[in-house]
Amino acid sequence: MTLKQAVEKHRKWLEGYCILSRLMGWLLIVTGIGTLGYAAWILLTEETRVNEMFAGFPPDRISDMKFWMIVHEPFFPMILPGLLALLVAQLLRYLLDENTRPCWLLRHGEEVLYFTAVAFLINLIPTFRLLGENNRPLWGFILGGINPNLLLVSAELTILIGLAQALRRVLPMI
Repeated sequence: MTLKQAVEKHRKWLEGYCILSRLMGWLLIVTGIGTLGYAAWILLTEETRVNEMFAGFPPDRISDMKFWMIVHEPFFPMILPGLLALLVAQLLRYLLDENTRPCWLLRHGEEVLYFTAVAFLINLIPTFRLLGENNRPLWGFILGGINPNLLLVSAELTILIGLAQALRRVLPMI
């Protein structure tokens, strides 16, 4: 069975997945941006509330926690998955419409996947900082036992880089 035959056989399902993926992608991105704005608004206007939120943390860590609250929380669980969902939707749309040129996000899908992989790698920095602060030798801990965060991010990186390579090689053949 060729790709065109498979697409025609499952056209209704693929159209439904395309619509659902586009809807979920935009909902995640808009919700993430809204959460980002709300967190920034709280930090800028609600000083007493912010001080209560971070009362138990050491003073030198409060700026790290504020960054974590503003950037990390909306970015990783909402905005990045939203971009990936839009990428999937555009790939499905490109498969369904034979005479169209790939959209911008799909043409740069490889870079989006590499950016996501780098973002997940950067996301490990707080984990390593916390391990180093617990007076344990960092590399001895990683080499002596498997760090669950490192294992999870390694799997995510492998999947994202593999998808980027596959997209780069498969897209010209479609």
